[in-house]
Amino acid sequence: MVKEVIFTDNHGSLDVYDTLDSILSSEETDRVFHCGDLKSLFSPEKKSEMLERAYNSDDFAQHSKNVKDFRQLNLLLEDLAFREELKADYGPQNNAVKALKEKFGVDFKGVPGNWDGILLSQFIPEIDWLTESQSLSDEFVFGAMGSLEIRKGDVYGPVDPSTRRFRYIWKPDEDYEDFKKSKIYNSLKDKRIDVLVSHHSGDFGGNIPIEIIVKDGVRIPVKGGAGKGIEKLGQENPGMVNYCGHLHDGLIYRDPRTDVLILRPGQNHVFHVEREGKEVKWVKIYKVDKSA
Repeated sequence: MVKEVIFTDNHGSLDVYDTLDSILSSEETDRVFHCGDLKSLFSPEKKSEMLERAYNSDDFAQHSKNVKDFRQLNLLLEDLAFREELKADYGPQNNAVKALKEKFGVDFKGVPGNWDGILLSQFIPEIDWLTESQSLSDEFVFGAMGSLEIRKGDVYGPVDPSTRRFRYIWKPDEDYEDFKKSKIYNSLKDKRIDVLVSHHSGDFGGNIPIEIIVKDGVRIPVKGGAGKGIEKLGQENPGMVNYCGHLHDGLIYRDPRTDVLILRPGQNHVFHVEREGKEVKWVKIYKVDKSA
């Protein structure tokens, strides 16, 4: 039996860490999970300016001369464009996590979100990033980001020479609409999974809209955001629990087809869960107190 706290999508806000302090002060807790998107939101215009400036810099011209691998070129560009901003954004959060770990002796585990860059694990080392360590595999708990291989609008990624657009790549965690190509699925397909901690969730629940957005006056249903790999893992692990984020509204939902239980606290709440294997005994919901 374990007791776990789940939070997600705070996008640079420190308010949630005060809420975590309150929960950990009053509730027995074995570990805390973050489901991604610690990075602050900023406008596409600012993103373009930062990337364009780095792309045209003397540093990039000098250091990219001998780089032949496309992904290594991407990492170099991201490093130059975002390092100082990421350090300023992630530093206070790393300090907040460190303080909670020291005060309560609780472990923090996490997965990256689509706003988080490759440098996340470097700037927030106090969180054990499951996409890299899979340190809970002996408990049948695994981490995945779940970003589609091609996703419009994400913050970090390599240059497409034809469009000069940027897209995010997280090593080696892409998902696909064809689950046979999914790196997530192929890395986890033969494993028993009790809990999948992911940023994006699969399309569980058929075609039900999980969130509604309005664009040009038209209501558009939005589902979990991942490709078919995560969905296929749920089909092969009936009753799997999926701690997830990405969409900012909260959700507790049992998929009638696969029996997968989706637990998504959203941006404004924190979940406290008691769980034994795939069986969730209870979920307590705490509202994040906003300081402003």
